[in-house]
Amino acid sequence: AKTDSSLIEFMRELRDIRAGRPVTEEEVAFARRTIIQSYPRSIETNAGVVNQLADLAFFGLPEAEMANFLTRVQAVKPADVTRVARRYLQPDQFTIVVVGDLSQIRPGIEALGLGPVTVLDADGMALH
Repeated sequence: AKTDSSLIEFMRELRDIRAGRPVTEEEVAFARRTIIQSYPRSIETNAGVVNQLADLAFFGLPEAEMANFLTRVQAVKPADVTRVARRYLQPDQFTIVVVGDLSQIRPGIEALGLGPVTVLDADGMALH
């Protein structure tokens, strides 16, 4: 029932982070704490370590990045978030994926005018 209004708020936040209302120190501190506190769980199993190493390989980063990760996260400042958001967040170029009861959510989503709506089945095939 709130899909369209949630999308409006989501897009507003992304646009604001880029320019209108940059993130605050409190928001960045909360994000830093969340990442730092959850990181040990992400590497507590062999599979978790393998996933981290695979991510490093995918992005062409050295294995030492695992040891430096938390220090680098701790160093992030609001200005860094704004700079990166301005460079990489392009809300007008997003592909938004919404899952739900089509008859309930489609009218509201189409009314937002965010772009064409493509409906896919569970296998990712376009429905006509």
